[in-house]
Amino acid sequence: MDSEASVASRLADLMDEFGLESASIECEGVKVAYSRLGSDRGPEHPPVMTLSTVAPKAAVAPVTTAGTEVGSPTSGIYYSRPSPGAKPFVEVGDTVRAGDVIGIVEAMKVFNEITSTASGTVSEIVAQDGQLVNPGDPLIRLS
Repeated sequence: MDSEASVASRLADLMDEFGLESASIECEGVKVAYSRLGSDRGPEHPPVMTLSTVAPKAAVAPVTTAGTEVGSPTSGIYYSRPSPGAKPFVEVGDTVRAGDVIGIVEAMKVFNEITSTASGTVSEIVAQDGQLVNPGDPLIRLS
């Protein structure tokens, strides 16, 4: 528990240092999450902490799919368009080359352009707009 308290204390310090409204970390089945109670609260108001245990993920047999998956290189929120109402970066049927922008992943208010790692025709858009993705999660599938 001492290491958990140390991690929790460090997480709270980082929130104050960077002006974050919420933060969380998961390690060895324990998730520590901090959140300020409202956006009008300043750094003088301490964050609220919650601890929860995380059930380990069950092993799942890999699903084989035709084509090449292009995965997310980072964690964050996936967006298929450069801005709301704009045309998507790619649509089913589009031809992409390695290096073409296929989406954006937002992490900590930084918008990272995601480029295709392979060339081909988009056969499926796997990730949904606004979906949380992790490294390796498929974004699109190419044939």
